[in-house]
Amino acid sequence: MEETKKVKFNYQEIVIILFVIYNVLNMVSYQFANLLPAITSMVVILGINLFMFLVNINKISIKKLYLVMVAMLFLIIGMIINNSGFGSLVTMINFYLLFLYGENNKIGKKCVKTVCIIMALGGLAFFLYGASNCGLNTVGLTYFEVSIFLCILIELKRENKKNVLLSIWKLVILIVSGILIYNTEARASLLGLFSFIAFMQIKFLTKNLKIFKILTLIIIIGAIIFPFIYVGMWEAGVEVDMGEGNKRFYSGRQVKWGEALDEFKGKELFGIGSNFRYSAGAKTLNIHNSLFAFWMIYGSLNFIIFLGMFINFIWRMQKNTLNNINRIAIAGLIGMIVVSYYETNLYVNFQYVMLMTLIANLKFEGEKEKNEINNGIYANIQ
Repeated sequence: MEETKKVKFNYQEIVIILFVIYNVLNMVSYQFANLLPAITSMVVILGINLFMFLVNINKISIKKLYLVMVAMLFLIIGMIINNSGFGSLVTMINFYLLFLYGENNKIGKKCVKTVCIIMALGGLAFFLYGASNCGLNTVGLTYFEVSIFLCILIELKRENKKNVLLSIWKLVILIVSGILIYNTEARASLLGLFSFIAFMQIKFLTKNLKIFKILTLIIIIGAIIFPFIYVGMWEAGVEVDMGEGNKRFYSGRQVKWGEALDEFKGKELFGIGSNFRYSAGAKTLNIHNSLFAFWMIYGSLNFIIFLGMFINFIWRMQKNTLNNINRIAIAGLIGMIVVSYYETNLYVNFQYVMLMTLIANLKFEGEKEKNEINNGIYANIQ
């Protein structure tokens, strides 16, 4: 008599897939995105992060946990002093939780494939229906983010084997993505796409740890100092010809960055807080540069702690890289950091940072650190 087959569920995978579906609905449907309060997505992401943290807590280093607890203490003190809102606390908590559990998740290969297919379908639906409801920068950024998942999907199909047809498909996807982004004039996303392609195709950039460390350090430090250079060029009257197109080199960010820097004087230790508003009277604070925003809002003390953990997190991710899927995900994350020179995408679109981290730590059967991919929600156990 045959034994009944039992299915062992990996609840991490179920939660991630449901979350990606929720994210795609937000991305495609303007009506769905506005159905619930704006804070809903933030709370959902926090809930996902807390869940992932709790199910992986036994694998987390105690020293790392203590470090995050100290960082959180300084963060809360700073927020009380600079009168920041709840959203800024959640933003940093999400990053710190990801730093803790990111290397220890049990997301399997078929789960990643499912996520990529959902994102691919979501990207198509966004192109057909959702893009008309969004600003051009958001549209360009979405095309870039979807292209990363499409490249991962192709690599999963290839399975480290040479396949000319799949290589052609990947080339077509990258060319089409480039054209679509170019037409939106979202230059940050275009630079992000170019960086992603470079780190994905030139493999020694992600394989060689020393080169990777140097390049990522240059990119991250560049993102931090870019607003200073940009504002300095504007104040010095330096003109840069961008050729034909509706956008000019100085996009108005120089005014916002300049105001933030002026307000930062005398508040260097704990920052200007998330409730600071520009003189133009905007309802929300958008500093248009992720890492620079962290520095201005949270202050030098909290920013130095965060930056050290962020850089170490990326370097450890590369050190654990074992396959092409990992490398593409890391390349995608580097591309997102390049986009962050002009945008706050690292925390506004934190879900993609989280997904790239999970995929970058995916391990296949037979590799040094197995991720038990056969024990996922798709596997039947006798």
